[in-house]
Amino acid sequence: MASIGLTIPVIAIVSELIDTPLLLGLAPVQVVLFGLTMFVAALTITPGRSTVMLGWVPRGLFVVFVVLSASP
Repeated sequence: MASIGLTIPVIAIVSELIDTPLLLGLAPVQVVLFGLTMFVAALTITPGRSTVMLGWVPRGLFVVFVVLSASP
């Protein structure tokens, strides 16, 4: 986990320093779903308590991600 948590920020900083674009290899739909997932995660974690409904929202986003990724 620490490897991923440290590698991606370092790669992002180095790509800015050497003026090379950073390509994540994600389609625009996947980038939107990723951003939405981060937003939902922030909403879930911020209050300090989670409910069953808040637990199912990321699962629903994951299903949407899988369906959109599998369809051409």
